[in-house]
Amino acid sequence: IEYKLDNGDWERMQLGKEPQISLVKIAPGWHQLTIRKRTGFGSNDFVYTRLSIEREKKIQEQWWFFVAVFLLLAGLIGLLLQLRTRSLIKKREQLQELVNLQTQELSKSVEAKDMMIGIITHDMLTPLKHVSFIAAILEKGMEKDPQKITEALKDIKETSDKIHSGSQSIVNWMKYNNKKVT
Repeated sequence: IEYKLDNGDWERMQLGKEPQISLVKIAPGWHQLTIRKRTGFGSNDFVYTRLSIEREKKIQEQWWFFVAVFLLLAGLIGLLLQLRTRSLIKKREQLQELVNLQTQELSKSVEAKDMMIGIITHDMLTPLKHVSFIAAILEKGMEKDPQKITEALKDIKETSDKIHSGSQSIVNWMKYNNKKVT
């Protein structure tokens, strides 16, 4: 027994328990399978049988399958991009909120610093005016009494100590803030 597919070459069928013809690798479309058998031993006459076979394309071989896969992939990519965009927008909003919060804290810190400098400056200017006033009196020589001069010098000394203390407070405060910032 021999067979051929379309206009191919004749091939012998292996005779055994169940003779088989494999049509797995044929292209999609219509094919003609021809089978022939000798009419007897030593005879060159054959009996022919012709079968028409249609092999349909597998789903993955059809054009619409590629279009569907392409659309599915495009949809997935679009969805992933949309999710990523939403995530980035949310992260940007969180960062903007953090920047706004830190800006408010910085503004409060600057206001507190300005208020502190104003208070300390006022506390330093008042004693300086007092020292200046006493020095002006002593310079003009209006006070000839040694007791009053001693009291004036004592006032100058106390006032200078207050100014020094205020200056030291400013320096300590600045050191504290610089350590806090860095």
